[in-house]
Amino acid sequence: MSKNSNEETLGYGRGWKVYYTEAPNELFDERCTLTPIQTMVYLYLLSCVNIQKNGGCVAWPSHTTIAKHIRASRRGVQEATYVLIEKGYMFKKSRRSSDGTRMSNMYLLNYPSTAKDFTD
Repeated sequence: MSKNSNEETLGYGRGWKVYYTEAPNELFDERCTLTPIQTMVYLYLLSCVNIQKNGGCVAWPSHTTIAKHIRASRRGVQEATYVLIEKGYMFKKSRRSSDGTRMSNMYLLNYPSTAKDFTD
């Protein structure tokens, strides 16, 4: 079986890495009401999670970091984060330094089927 010239040009099948983020199928369910940016924020946060190291679905990137990686505005990420919290896709906790000052937000991600989209 010979390769199609487009496959040769594109390097078909090359370059895949071991690391990837699994997306829960519920994100593609018709009951899921997330917008594309909300979905991207949720998926980016999932990509930041290390369950073995953190003992759960915990991530703490800044809004600026999320915006940079998903190629969106910081304000859009803030609004998406608010909606994800309101709908129950995640919780937010403030992280504090040893002197008690606020450092950053920590996000605890829920499985999508526990969100309001699926329980109402």
